[in-house]
Amino acid sequence: MRWPLRNQILLPMLAVVFVVLAASTTLNVYLSVARTRSRIENQIRTVAATLSAASFPPSPTVLVQMRALSGAEFVVTDRFGTMLSASDPKRLPATPPSPEHSSEQSFQLVQPVEIGSQRYFHSVVRLPNAPGPYRNARLHIYYPESSYEDAWRQAAYPPLAVGAAGGALVFLLAALIAARVGGPLARLRGQVDGIADGDFRPLPLPARNDEIRDLAKAVNRMAEMLTLYEEKVRAAEQLRTLGQLGGGIAHQLRNSVTGCRMALDLHRRECTAGDCESLEVALRQLTLMEKYIRRFLARARGEPIVASPVELQALLERTLPLLTPSARHVGVEVQLTMPDEPVIVEGDDEDLEQLVVNLVLNAIDAAAQRETGDLTPASGGRKPPVDLGDNPSPQRLVRVHLSVTDDQRAMLEVADTGRGPEPRVQARMFDPLVTAKPDGAGLGLFIARDVVERHRGTIAWRRHDNMTSFVVELPKAAATNLSGLALATGVQQN
Repeated sequence: MRWPLRNQILLPMLAVVFVVLAASTTLNVYLSVARTRSRIENQIRTVAATLSAASFPPSPTVLVQMRALSGAEFVVTDRFGTMLSASDPKRLPATPPSPEHSSEQSFQLVQPVEIGSQRYFHSVVRLPNAPGPYRNARLHIYYPESSYEDAWRQAAYPPLAVGAAGGALVFLLAALIAARVGGPLARLRGQVDGIADGDFRPLPLPARNDEIRDLAKAVNRMAEMLTLYEEKVRAAEQLRTLGQLGGGIAHQLRNSVTGCRMALDLHRRECTAGDCESLEVALRQLTLMEKYIRRFLARARGEPIVASPVELQALLERTLPLLTPSARHVGVEVQLTMPDEPVIVEGDDEDLEQLVVNLVLNAIDAAAQRETGDLTPASGGRKPPVDLGDNPSPQRLVRVHLSVTDDQRAMLEVADTGRGPEPRVQARMFDPLVTAKPDGAGLGLFIARDVVERHRGTIAWRRHDNMTSFVVELPKAAATNLSGLALATGVQQN
C-alpha cells in the first residue's frame, strides 16, 4: 500500500516531535514530583527539628499549630508508649514504640504504615529539651499518604497539560506544514507523471517564493525544453522522411529535366526566328533546376560544401532575370536596389542563389495574391534597419534591396505588397511543411533559413508600411579572403 505524499511528510515529522515532546514532558513531571517530595520532607524535618530543640512542652495546642503548618499529625508518648499529647487523639491513638531514628533529619516519604483506614508515612524523634514529663519523650510524626498524593498530582498535572497542549499544537502545525509542502509536491509529481506521458503543459507557480516555487520553475523549464525537443524530433523525422522520398523523386526529375533541356536545345537550333528570349529563359531555368537537383543529391550523399567569396551584386544580377518572366506573367513588378561598392560574403554561391530564388518567388507569389482593401499589420522577427521609403501605391510589387549595416554585415531585404502570412502560421512559417497556401509545399522559407544558418547569418520578417519584409543578414567576407575573388574577376575581364 502506497502512502500519500502528505502522510510521508507528516508522520515522520510527528514521530520525531512527539518523541522529543514526550521525553521533555516526562522529565518535567519527574522533576516536579521530586521537588514536591523534597519540599514535604524538608518541611517535616524543619518541624521535627523545631520541636526537638524546643524547651516548651509539646502540648496538644502546640501540636495542632504544627499540624496546620506541616499537614502532618503528631503524637507524643513516653518511652513506654503511653500517649502524653496528640494533635488528634481520636484519629491517632497511641502506638507501640517504633524504631527510633538517629535524628530529626531522617524523615522520608517511604514505607507508609496503615492506621485505621488510612496510610501514613511514619517517623519518630526524641524531645531531649522538653520540660517536665515530656523530657526525653518521643514525637511520632504521621504524614498522610493521601496528602502526598494530592501534592504530587498538583505538581504533575500542569506539565502534563502543557505537554498535551503542545502535542496538539505540534500536530496542527505539522498538518499545516505537510499540507503546504505536500500539496505543491503532489502537484509537481502529477506534472512529472504527465510529462512522462507526453503532456508538457506548464504548472502554475505557487504564490510563495520558496524552494517549492524554484522546483516548480525547474520542472516547467524541463517541460518547455522537452516540448522544443519533441518539436525538433518531429521536424527531424519529417525531414528524414522527406529526404528519403525526395532522393527518389529528384533522381527521376533529373532525368526528365535533362531530356527537356535537350529537346529545347534541338528546338532552338531548328528555330528560324532568331534569338528567342523565352527559350533562353526556359533553358536557364532548366539548367538551374538541374543544378539544384544535383546539389540535393550531393547533400543526400553527405558531400561537403566548400565556401568561397561571393559577390552578392553579381549573384542578384544573374538570378533575378530568371524570375522576372514569372513575375510579369502574374502582373508583379520586381525592383532591385544595390550599393555601388561590392558586397562580398563568405559562402556557397549555389546555396545563396537558392536563398535568393526562394525569397523572391515567395514574395512574387504573395504579391500576386494581394487583394484590394486595407492590409492587416503584423510584426515578427527583429526590425531591420532599412527604411523602404514612402508607402507604395496599391499595386503588385516586390522590392529587393541590398545594403551594408552599421556593424558591417551584408543585408538583403525582400519586401512584397502581399497581405502577409496568416496568424496561424506566423510563429512556425520557417518550419518544414508549414504553409497557408493551398498548393504550397512549406519548404521555401525552411530552406532559406537553413541556408542562412549554415552561413552564420540571421533571417527575420516584419510588416511595415503595408509590406511584408524578409531580412537576411550575413557576415561579410574577411579582407584576407577577397584576393582570390579579385584575381578571378580580373582574369574574366581580360
